[in-house]
Amino acid sequence: MYLRTLVILLIALASSLAQAEEWFAMERHGDCYRLADMNDHIYVFKGTKTPEEMEEKLKAERVEYTIEPLKPGMEGVLKVNVPRENIAMLIVTKKYCKVINEH
Repeated sequence: MYLRTLVILLIALASSLAQAEEWFAMERHGDCYRLADMNDHIYVFKGTKTPEEMEEKLKAERVEYTIEPLKPGMEGVLKVNVPRENIAMLIVTKKYCKVINEH
């Protein structure tokens, strides 16, 4: 009984930690905007907050795209290209941002 409860709690904790990583759209000089805020203005990303959600939405819309690491093995920095929408951007985790701008 206790073991089952512990396992459930550990799964819930791991799930919340995985969701906790916040992603940002990065400008040239390291200024960042919350991905969730930026994506309200970009139709193909509307409602997304993570790279996984962006990818799901692009697949559902049948839009050609690439989402890949900036450099092999580099975690937390992804290049996003959506040629049809003329989008080429970097999305990053918080540690790569110099300044976090609101809207």
